[in-house]
Amino acid sequence: MKYYRVKKECHDRKVNCINLVQNELLTAHEKNFYRVPDCCVDEVEVKKTETYFCFGARFSNDCGYID
Repeated sequence: MKYYRVKKECHDRKVNCINLVQNELLTAHEKNFYRVPDCCVDEVEVKKTETYFCFGARFSNDCGYID
């Protein structure tokens, strides 16, 4: 599934009504809904079964909260 991973340099950046978290995965719908700029995210391909939620944010199993 296609996700958008928040870049390290955009950690704790406020975008509209949310704070971005490093390595958080956003769906295309969430990215458009919150109007997250393209400069803050990288497009990645991650299986839906290889993700988890922590404190309301989605992350991939291979990449934790902070690198």
